[in-house]
Amino acid sequence: MGTDLPSEWADDKSSKARRYAEGEVASTLRKAIAVMTPTTPVCAWIGVACNGGRNENTTGLVKGDAAERTEAARTGRTPLGRKWDAYARTGLSELGPFGVEADKGPKPVGGPGSWWWRAVRSVEVAKALGRDVLTDDNPGASAPGAWYDAIDEQVATGVWNNRRHGREVFEDLAELAPDLCPELDAHGNPVAWDLWGFFLATSGWSAGTAGILSHVRRYRAQLVAAAPEARVATFLRCAATYKGGGTRHQRPSHTALRWRQKHAAMLTALAYTGEGDGARVWLADGITTDRGVVDAALVRSAEGRR
Repeated sequence: MGTDLPSEWADDKSSKARRYAEGEVASTLRKAIAVMTPTTPVCAWIGVACNGGRNENTTGLVKGDAAERTEAARTGRTPLGRKWDAYARTGLSELGPFGVEADKGPKPVGGPGSWWWRAVRSVEVAKALGRDVLTDDNPGASAPGAWYDAIDEQVATGVWNNRRHGREVFEDLAELAPDLCPELDAHGNPVAWDLWGFFLATSGWSAGTAGILSHVRRYRAQLVAAAPEARVATFLRCAATYKGGGTRHQRPSHTALRWRQKHAAMLTALAYTGEGDGARVWLADGITTDRGVVDAALVRSAEGRR
């Protein structure tokens, strides 16, 4: 995603947000939201999805089998146009608009045990799509590469997978800082999703469970003192003051900037989904007059500048 200012990043993704809002991505999102994350707006999910693409895989592979790898080594390019480099050979495949984890090379893309494999076999994804999906009962669909062109599956599993990351974060947060954990139902999901819970879940995908929990722990006192509706703003403002080092995901400002880029894209998508004032209120993070100042500070910190 880089370290673009959120407004610039969202402007660059505007046409994608519109395509998603007016096409099959939004259509599938509405069904998946109703089953898995009620109360979350479609535009919020589209903003997150602007980080990825339909039929995208971070390694550039489709099947990841021996024949495909041999051909990629011969030509120097993967089937999806990525350079046949170290990451393409051994990195983590992340599929579709939401980057669902689908195993590392040299394993086949979406092979048994991967999060993609588990997601497409989940009851919730089947219920959201109203049909059998990529299961062993669906002849041929479990073969390597079955994910490609399966856009409905890419979208529905994206919701499932982000919610899964949220459950992991919430489970640990309930012990680490229960006063910052959303109220959960018997399945470990928020009783009502708000922006703070959505931030934690999607940032759990981005920074990892340990990463986002480390950032929350760093600013726990400030977050506890903030009103629930101001927690996202409080985190952003705190992260904007970070002066330390570390790799990208070790920097709270990097996680915050990635979120702000997606959040800006959510607001862009809102103009295309027609969800109105209810969604706008849901997306309100508590930052108003000084947003430009906060965003600029996040960029400086994420880039390691003082």
